[in-house]
Amino acid sequence: MTITAYLPTSGASFGPDAVASMAKAFEDAVSVIGIGPRDETKRETVARFILHLAEIDGGLDSATLRDKAVMALGGSIHVAISSDGQTNASGPEASAEPRSMTQ
Repeated sequence: MTITAYLPTSGASFGPDAVASMAKAFEDAVSVIGIGPRDETKRETVARFILHLAEIDGGLDSATLRDKAVMALGGSIHVAISSDGQTNASGPEASAEPRSMTQ
Protein backbone atom coordinates (compact mmCIF):
# COMPACT_ATOMS: atom_id res chain seq x y z
CA MET A 1 0.00 0.00 0.00
CA THR A 2 1.00 3.59 -0.47
CA ILE A 3 0.99 6.19 2.29
CA THR A 4 -2.40 7.50 1.13
CA ALA A 5 -4.02 4.41 2.66
CA TYR A 6 -2.94 5.66 6.08
CA LEU A 7 -4.00 9.30 5.75
CA PRO A 8 -6.26 10.36 8.61
CA THR A 9 -9.96 10.61 7.84
CA SER A 10 -10.42 13.24 10.54
CA GLY A 11 -8.16 15.71 12.27
CA ALA A 12 -5.05 16.75 10.34
CA SER A 13 -5.45 17.27 6.63
CA PHE A 14 -2.68 17.55 4.08
CA GLY A 15 -2.62 19.29 0.73
CA PRO A 16 -1.54 17.59 -2.49
CA ASP A 17 2.08 18.80 -2.20
CA ALA A 18 2.38 17.51 1.36
CA VAL A 19 0.88 14.14 0.37
CA ALA A 20 3.33 13.86 -2.54
CA SER A 21 6.23 14.69 -0.22
CA MET A 22 5.11 12.13 2.37
CA ALA A 23 4.57 9.49 -0.34
CA LYS A 24 8.10 9.97 -1.65
CA ALA A 25 9.54 9.91 1.87
CA PHE A 26 7.61 6.70 2.61
CA GLU A 27 8.74 4.87 -0.54
CA ASP A 28 12.35 5.94 -0.05
CA ALA A 29 12.35 5.06 3.66
CA VAL A 30 10.99 1.53 3.19
CA SER A 31 13.51 1.02 0.40
CA VAL A 32 16.44 2.19 2.53
CA ILE A 33 15.34 0.20 5.57
CA GLY A 34 14.78 -2.87 3.39
CA ILE A 35 11.08 -3.45 4.00
CA GLY A 36 9.45 -5.49 1.27
CA PRO A 37 6.05 -4.86 -0.27
CA ARG A 38 4.50 -7.81 1.55
CA ASP A 39 5.52 -6.74 5.06
CA GLU A 40 2.48 -4.59 5.69
CA THR A 41 3.00 -4.29 9.45
CA LYS A 42 6.40 -2.66 9.04
CA ARG A 43 5.22 -0.53 6.11
CA GLU A 44 2.33 0.73 8.23
CA THR A 45 4.73 1.62 11.06
CA VAL A 46 6.86 3.69 8.67
CA ALA A 47 3.80 5.37 7.12
CA ARG A 48 2.29 6.31 10.46
CA PHE A 49 5.62 7.64 11.71
CA ILE A 50 5.99 9.86 8.62
CA LEU A 51 2.41 11.09 8.96
CA HIS A 52 3.02 11.92 12.61
CA LEU A 53 6.21 13.83 11.78
CA ALA A 54 4.45 15.81 9.06
CA GLU A 55 1.59 16.61 11.41
CA ILE A 56 3.68 17.81 14.36
CA ASP A 57 6.26 19.65 12.27
CA GLY A 58 3.77 21.21 9.89
CA GLY A 59 5.02 19.20 6.94
CA LEU A 60 8.63 18.64 6.04
CA ASP A 61 10.33 18.00 2.73
CA SER A 62 10.53 14.39 1.60
CA ALA A 63 14.27 14.04 2.29
CA THR A 64 13.90 15.25 5.89
CA LEU A 65 10.90 13.00 6.51
CA ARG A 66 12.75 10.03 4.99
CA ASP A 67 15.91 10.67 7.00
CA LYS A 68 14.03 11.05 10.29
CA ALA A 69 12.06 7.86 9.65
CA VAL A 70 15.18 5.89 8.73
CA MET A 71 17.06 7.19 11.77
CA ALA A 72 14.19 6.38 14.13
CA LEU A 73 13.07 3.07 12.66
CA GLY A 74 15.99 1.64 10.76
CA GLY A 75 19.13 2.88 12.40
CA SER A 76 21.74 5.38 11.33
CA ILE A 77 22.70 5.16 7.68
CA HIS A 78 23.84 7.50 4.98
CA VAL A 79 21.39 8.00 2.16
CA ALA A 80 22.03 9.23 -1.32
CA ILE A 81 19.42 9.78 -3.97
CA SER A 82 20.82 9.51 -7.47
CA SER A 83 19.67 11.74 -10.30
CA ASP A 84 17.28 9.03 -11.50
CA GLY A 85 15.52 9.01 -8.11
CA GLN A 86 16.95 5.70 -6.88
CA THR A 87 17.71 5.42 -3.17
CA ASN A 88 21.16 4.12 -2.34
CA ALA A 89 22.17 3.34 1.22
CA SER A 90 25.72 3.18 2.45
CA GLY A 91 27.45 2.79 5.75
CA PRO A 92 27.86 -0.07 8.21
CA GLU A 93 24.13 -0.51 8.79
CA ALA A 94 23.14 -0.42 5.11
CA SER A 95 23.25 -4.17 4.73
CA ALA A 96 22.19 -5.07 8.25
CA GLU A 97 18.70 -5.88 9.42
CA PRO A 98 16.90 -2.90 10.94
CA ARG A 99 17.41 -3.05 14.67
CA SER A 100 14.08 -1.81 15.93
CA MET A 101 11.86 -3.36 13.27
CA THR A 102 13.05 -6.97 13.21
CA GLN A 103 10.47 -9.65 13.76
